[in-house]
Amino acid sequence: FILLFLFSLGVMAQAPVSPPQGHPDRTEKIEPFNIIDNIYFVGETVQEASYLITGSEGHIIIDTGYDVTVPIIVENIKKLGFNIEDVNLIVGTHAHSDHVEGHTRMKEMTGATILASAPDVATIESGGGTDFRDGDWRPAKVDRVVADGEVIRLGDIAMTANYTPGHTRGCMSFSMNAVEEGQNYNVLLLGGVR
Repeated sequence: FILLFLFSLGVMAQAPVSPPQGHPDRTEKIEPFNIIDNIYFVGETVQEASYLITGSEGHIIIDTGYDVTVPIIVENIKKLGFNIEDVNLIVGTHAHSDHVEGHTRMKEMTGATILASAPDVATIESGGGTDFRDGDWRPAKVDRVVADGEVIRLGDIAMTANYTPGHTRGCMSFSMNAVEEGQNYNVLLLGGVR
């Protein structure tokens, strides 16, 4: 497996403990880039990682960050040469504000379908109100619940949702195949492990 914590250079997107305020992982901007095959980093910082999975019949966004981060993600998608209108699915790794707060704005901009794990639906739809951390963001309506082990398909994209609860009740990691220079890779986008 290629384990993508953030990108192929080995920087961790989901560290065991979040970096403190002011830490470079929270403040230093990252330009969007291709990780491998059709998988791109489009987030703002290491802490606010977002991924674009591109396909022949549309794209998937994994993690929309904060509401204010969405325009940055949109600009990053455009910098890579893709159209925001081609985003058809929005999914979060887990229901914390830095991963799903931007879902409503991204849906307004794209018309995309929002997917979530069953255990995280209430938190997303309450704007964090049911989370122990007492969130307060604009709620997003979840359009479809994703089961553990379900293959999310969009055209030629096939991405398996793997429940990895702990960080939240419904935390998910996503596995898929990638091809780079004729070599096949098993890729895991880790949502969290504790």
